[in-house]
Amino acid sequence: MPQLKRYEKAVEWARKAAQVPDTLIPRISVVKISALGHLGRREEARSVADELLGVKPDFTLDYVMQTFPFEVNDLDHLLESLRRAGLSE
Repeated sequence: MPQLKRYEKAVEWARKAAQVPDTLIPRISVVKISALGHLGRREEARSVADELLGVKPDFTLDYVMQTFPFEVNDLDHLLESLRRAGLSE
């Protein structure tokens, strides 16, 4: 969804997905962090990043680059927002 740049929809989708038990997983969190960051809601993005790191402390941007199925331009766009939220390489 981030590649479509429909950030409000991405936040809504991630919020709904996170309400199902055990769905605070990297992919959902990454979509939500990215969408919030691009909407200028950095504090919320940072909060979700902190939650993600609480569940998966070894989560890094390298993990995203190796495991997420994005085109290069979309991946750069995604990584930029994750960096802004404070996630490390």
